[in-house]
Amino acid sequence: MYRVLYIESSGDIAGGGQISLIKLLENIDRTLIEPVLVCPFRGNLVSHVEEMGIPVKILNMDTPKKNPVNFFGSVHKLRQLMRSVKVDLVHANTSRSTLYGGLAAKPLELCQ
Repeated sequence: MYRVLYIESSGDIAGGGQISLIKLLENIDRTLIEPVLVCPFRGNLVSHVEEMGIPVKILNMDTPKKNPVNFFGSVHKLRQLMRSVKVDLVHANTSRSTLYGGLAAKPLELCQ
C-alpha cells in the first residue's frame, strides 16, 4: 500500500481544482492507496473529504510575500508531517501547494 499526501492550498471548494481533487479521492483504489490531505484551514472541502473517511491535517500556508518567516516555518512543519506520516508520494493540487510540497519533499541542497 502506498501512502499519498495530497496538498491543497484551500480548505474550501473554490473551483475546478478542488472538485477534481474530490473526484480523484472518491475514485482511487483504497486497497492500493492510503490518502492523507493537507489544507491550510477548515472549510467545506475539508468536511467533504473527512466524510469520505480520509484523514485531513490542517497546516497554515502563508505566501512567501505575505510572511517569509511563516512560509519557511510552514514548509518545515510540512516536512515534519511528511516524515511522521511516512508518505511515499506527494500530490500537489495547486501552484502554491507545489511550492510547499516541492520544498518540503526534497531538502534544499547547498553548494559545497
